[in-house]
Amino acid sequence: MRVRFSALLLWSVSAVATEQTSPEQVTTRQISTYQSEIEQGCKRRGRERGDPADRVDASCACIMEKLRGSLSIGEWQKAYYHAVKEQHEQEWQIVLPHLSKANSCKK
Repeated sequence: MRVRFSALLLWSVSAVATEQTSPEQVTTRQISTYQSEIEQGCKRRGRERGDPADRVDASCACIMEKLRGSLSIGEWQKAYYHAVKEQHEQEWQIVLPHLSKANSCKK
């Protein structure tokens, strides 16, 4: 499986920029949408690389399972907030430490 974790940097949050002034205002629904878009971006990147769809799906689902179990609600709120504000370096600083837990997803 060649889905690269660095490809997760290419996440695109399609949510319209909000009037939120702090991460604490990010809702659980927004977090759920963000997580879904991360997983879809992972799958899209894997397929673009030519990896088999079933392996891409399994790997991306595994990555998301690990991230969902690792990041706190507060971290998800901050990551989403920075993504929407196009502050991707700050977003990445929140998520990066948790990606090592997804190493077992490589197949």
